[in-house]
Amino acid sequence: MERINMFVKTINVRGLEPQVLAEMQALAQQNERSLEAEARLAIRQWCQLQQKQSSSQLEKYNQALSARLQIVLDMANQISHNKLSYSHIAEKFGHNDPSQVQTWFTGEAVPSFNETEHLSFLLGCDANWLKHGTNSPYRRYFYDITKQSPLFFAKDFINTTLDGLPVYKLHIVLNENNGYIYCIQEFEQNHLCYTYLSSSFYLKGEYGSSGLANTARFILMLLALDRLNSKVIIKGYTIEDKFAQSIFGKGEKHPLLFRAYSKESPWNEDIIDKNYPMSYWEGYKSLQQKVHQYIDNDELLTKYKKEILSSYD
Repeated sequence: MERINMFVKTINVRGLEPQVLAEMQALAQQNERSLEAEARLAIRQWCQLQQKQSSSQLEKYNQALSARLQIVLDMANQISHNKLSYSHIAEKFGHNDPSQVQTWFTGEAVPSFNETEHLSFLLGCDANWLKHGTNSPYRRYFYDITKQSPLFFAKDFINTTLDGLPVYKLHIVLNENNGYIYCIQEFEQNHLCYTYLSSSFYLKGEYGSSGLANTARFILMLLALDRLNSKVIIKGYTIEDKFAQSIFGKGEKHPLLFRAYSKESPWNEDIIDKNYPMSYWEGYKSLQQKVHQYIDNDELLTKYKKEILSSYD
């Protein structure tokens, strides 16, 4: 039988404050122990407390991670016709049965960081949020329409890849109450999405010169999207503000949930033609005419428009 040698070490504690030493002496007398025995007991109890706290922290992490996993699994199943189960996920991981995956979702076991990264990919959520609980489960990105040409933005929206996956659909969603725009890139697998927001322009309300210029740039981006020879499916929608805020406001819900609360609308295709007669909301025709007039009177925007039209005639 193999023996384990235990080495007993002594420690000398220096610098104890007289008051601490006096309190320990009083405890030793009260408990009818020597000062040394009281010190040993205090150290043992402190070590046990540290172990308990460490175990408690790990248990809290397990439970928090399992709760996050359940949230994004429920979200993924709300937007998908093919519901994911533990067995489906286990199969994608190459496991022989779903038991290990189930323990991740119940908090009995913790997936490795690599496994958590893979789970975030399967469930369409942010990996850092899933691992650490930081930020939000569905990331939102803010873009500045003035930083690049409209043609550049259009190409960027349809040519982005995520872990090698191409963009499959581009959803352009108009908040019908305040004119805010949400652009959602949907990638080819697992309902992975990027959501882009811009606060530099709106399609409703009063416009100053900068607001009108930014709106004109956005309309030119829509023109470029319309003219680009791409396999990406581009669709426009309108949505009420109460639903938009619930879905996009904090990044806590899967962005593709918007489809259940929005109406499909080709406003994004028709607003690029100043002569198209259809009107989609109050003030639409006025905005359409103002924007196209602004483009025609602005040297740089006219240049951008010619670049778009000449490149794809």
